[in-house]
Amino acid sequence: AGIQFADAAGSVSNVTVLDITQHSGCVIGNGMRVNSVVGGTPRTVTITNTTLTGFQRSGLFANGPTTVHVSGSTIGPADALPAGVNAQNAVQIGTGNAGGTFTGNTVVGRGFGATGAASTAMLLATASNLTISNNTITGAGTDIGIAVTGGSTNITIDNNVIGRTAPGSPENSGFGVDVDAASTGGATLACISFS
Repeated sequence: AGIQFADAAGSVSNVTVLDITQHSGCVIGNGMRVNSVVGGTPRTVTITNTTLTGFQRSGLFANGPTTVHVSGSTIGPADALPAGVNAQNAVQIGTGNAGGTFTGNTVVGRGFGATGAASTAMLLATASNLTISNNTITGAGTDIGIAVTGGSTNITIDNNVIGRTAPGSPENSGFGVDVDAASTGGATLACISFS
């Protein structure tokens, strides 16, 4: 990881993290990782005016009982890997009920480029108490703009612009927002522009 908060609170502002990658299919290489120990002390991390790009797996990965507040930042695009090598998620929040606010950012996703898996601009997996508002989510071939999965709860997605600059290859699917059945009762979508 370029920056890691290992069961710690704090803030990052006006920082650029570039090229945390091995140019391979390993599922490692995060621009920033924020971890809190499940069952431990909840942590809060504030990220402002930060750029995370050229990563191998995720630009921002937050998990555990963590509250992240991200604003005015640019995350993505990921390192250009061969098609089908590694599903890349520009932002991944959840896994242990991470939440917070994600406001006024630009997220640039990539497509997986092969059948059987998808890459997302934002993956919310068992996220909780998270508001995503006033962001631009884009990228050439991005499979899914925002994926809400794993029984995520109290998710609000509003006033975002979600679009692709080019189709994926192969073009298996493309969703602006994809909410799984386990999360449908916990997700609210409003005033979103898709292209």
